[in-house]
Amino acid sequence: MKRSPFFLISMLACILQTAYSQWNDIQELSYTPENICENDTVIIICSYHFPYTPCVRDSINIVPLNDSSVLIDVYYRLGDGAGICPAMDSISLGSLSKGRYSIIFRISRINRYHAESDTIFLTVTGDPATLKKRLIKPFKIYPNPSQKQITLKGLPDEAYISIRSIHDREVLLMQFLEERQIIDISGLNPGFYIITLYDKYNHPVLSDKLIIQ
Repeated sequence: MKRSPFFLISMLACILQTAYSQWNDIQELSYTPENICENDTVIIICSYHFPYTPCVRDSINIVPLNDSSVLIDVYYRLGDGAGICPAMDSISLGSLSKGRYSIIFRISRINRYHAESDTIFLTVTGDPATLKKRLIKPFKIYPNPSQKQITLKGLPDEAYISIRSIHDREVLLMQFLEERQIIDISGLNPGFYIITLYDKYNHPVLSDKLIIQ
């Protein structure tokens, strides 16, 4: 049976679209804290997959498009190894003024031949009851990556630490009363995690990526 040129072109376009969709795949895009006030540090969390290993982040650019829209551009270098390479980023936007925002997160290979993007919307309120000054000491997590334990240094008074998987499942929650603490992570599976520091008012003050080997 003879196929029309239009049919063949449509089939080719479908194949190309499927192939391109496999380059980058955003798994989840979220933010913390859930209820944002004007002096909260807004953390954007994104997890995604690349088709080849290793995948190494090359650069991040944060570009305000206007007063209420922000573009986050993340570029990765890909290797030629077999297998899917999971990646995750935790990016601080700092404190935002009161209002509603659209956050566009876009990931690309370093040669920029293809980009995958997703958008989330968040609202920053001005509730004066939650606008508290937070004096945070220099905070460090080491070693990272790690296999058995991590050391946290620079914790504020009565700090809380939450460790969540890339699927947003909380695997550890602890409260600390000292400036330096050691956490045993030997019971956690290897992979990518997000570790978030909360102050004594239960407000997230910063978040970072944790790699368990």
